[in-house]
Amino acid sequence: MVIIIWFCLILVELDTVFGFMNAILRLPRTGVTKVEFTEFGRRAFVSISYKRLIAVCFMSSIRAFIAMNLGASAGLWLARTRDVHDILRDGVSLIFILEIDD
Repeated sequence: MVIIIWFCLILVELDTVFGFMNAILRLPRTGVTKVEFTEFGRRAFVSISYKRLIAVCFMSSIRAFIAMNLGASAGLWLARTRDVHDILRDGVSLIFILEIDD
């Protein structure tokens, strides 16, 4: 059960990364990046420069690569654990590692 939950959390992380990349790729590309403030005080991208687009896509690719590697290696680690208490403890610690950037 812990392994299934772990892989579901990895899928959520990958969905977040690819959703962000999809939103960035849909922005118009101009020579400069334009950011405007919305009525609620938040910032919204209006357009994005090519250099920034490449940098954001590169960083998102690295984030997806790390999530996939962490998912696979941690899944194997959880699968090899025999004791129920150790599996639960390790699963919670892996979730903490995945959520540490938030």
